[in-house]
Amino acid sequence: MSMYNSKAKKNGYVNLMSGKGFHRIFGWRNPAPWLIDFANEVIDSKVVLQNGRYESGDTFIFNPRSIKRLDYDILCKADPKTLILMERANYKDKKFEQRATKRISTVVGNCNLFGEHPDYSNFININIVNFTLQKKSPAYIHYFDLYYEKGIKNDVLKIIIELPKFNKGLEALETEQDKWLYLFKNLHNLNKRPSQFDSDVFKRLFEDPLLQW
Repeated sequence: MSMYNSKAKKNGYVNLMSGKGFHRIFGWRNPAPWLIDFANEVIDSKVVLQNGRYESGDTFIFNPRSIKRLDYDILCKADPKTLILMERANYKDKKFEQRATKRISTVVGNCNLFGEHPDYSNFININIVNFTLQKKSPAYIHYFDLYYEKGIKNDVLKIIIELPKFNKGLEALETEQDKWLYLFKNLHNLNKRPSQFDSDVFKRLFEDPLLQW
């Protein structure tokens, strides 16, 4: 079975890079425990996100209307004063990075321009891709600080995770971040929780009935 096959093994776990698997674990419930835990491991910040709540894209992406055609997967707000956009992509698109930047820029601009959501000062765009974008770099996680909007201090962070570059096996997993990325690549090939996933977060994750196919 291909590592990136959208189907899971029968009686196994979902594929986190499939639309169904991704939304079952990261996008269907409030609060958003798995998304917030994953985001905290990825953003590499001293600030700990908490109290995740999902939002409709119509709440934030309303001008211009054309931005609605730039699909994204999940929009989630969190404390302190943070808005998270999260997307996964399996097929390479030359305009992917441009589209990701336009998406988060539009959300930030709308929040500031229309004053609808003045409480948000931190914006995070997490993109998980099954292809290589930065061919000359061996790094599999890339961080981009985007800009400050019209004198209003906005911390705008775009993150791109290139899964093909992450090649650690079970015995090489050292951090919680490693373990999340391993699951994005391999969860659907497992039939039980590996012993390395022994933290409270992963014990609860593997007990989640939505993880089962």
